[in-house]
Amino acid sequence: MNSRKIGEAEFRRDWQLLHGQVFRHAFLIDFFWLDIETPFADAGWEMALMPHQLLHAAYATFHEKHRNPDYYPLSSDYDAWPPFFRTLRDIDDLVFIVMQSWEGGEFPSVLGDEYVYNVDGEYDGRNAGIGLSCTFSAAFGQSGRWGALCDDLEMTLIGGDAEFMGLLKKHSGGLPKIQERYSAFAPDLWWSNREVEVYKILCRKIGWPEPKVD
Repeated sequence: MNSRKIGEAEFRRDWQLLHGQVFRHAFLIDFFWLDIETPFADAGWEMALMPHQLLHAAYATFHEKHRNPDYYPLSSDYDAWPPFFRTLRDIDDLVFIVMQSWEGGEFPSVLGDEYVYNVDGEYDGRNAGIGLSCTFSAAFGQSGRWGALCDDLEMTLIGGDAEFMGLLKKHSGGLPKIQERYSAFAPDLWWSNREVEVYKILCRKIGWPEPKVD
C-alpha cells in the first residue's frame, strides 16, 4: 500500500463531488450527539463499528512488523481490518482518500491533509505515519460504495451498499464476529462516562447490542 498527499485542485476535481454522494454529515460526533439517523447520503446503507481509526488500521494491516506478534504483541487488535481491505479488492475499489480537514460538511478555503491511498501499491512507509494521530477524519473509495467516519476514541463507523457490506461480513466470519471484535476492544477505551455513553449510543443507533460495562 502506498499513499500520496494531494492538493486542493486535485481534491476538488476528483473527489469533492463524490464526497457529497457518500456523506450527509461530516463528523462522527454529529452522528452520536445529534438526532441523525445516518451520516451517509444513502439511508439504506448498513453500518458497522470497527476498532481503531481506519488510518491506524491501514498502517497496521500493511506494515509487516504490525503483523508479527513477536515484534508487536497487540497485532491481534487489528484482526477486524484485513477483511475490510479484502472487500475493497473484491469490488475492485483499490484507491481511497482519507480527509482530515473538513468542517461541518463545508470545505475550508485551504484544505489540510488529504491523502490518497492505493491498496495494491507497494508498501511505502514515507507517508504511513502521517496523520496517525488524526481525529475526525473520513474516508471513501473511488467507487462511492462505502464510506468511513473516524473519531478520536479510536473507532470507525463503516457504511456501505448491500454488496459491500455482504462481502465484509462474509470475510469477517459474519456480523456477530464483527460485533464481537468491536465489543472486545471497546472497554479498553472506556476512560470516562462520556466514552461509555458514546459507545452505547452508537450501538443503539445502528441496532447493535450494547457493549457490556463491568
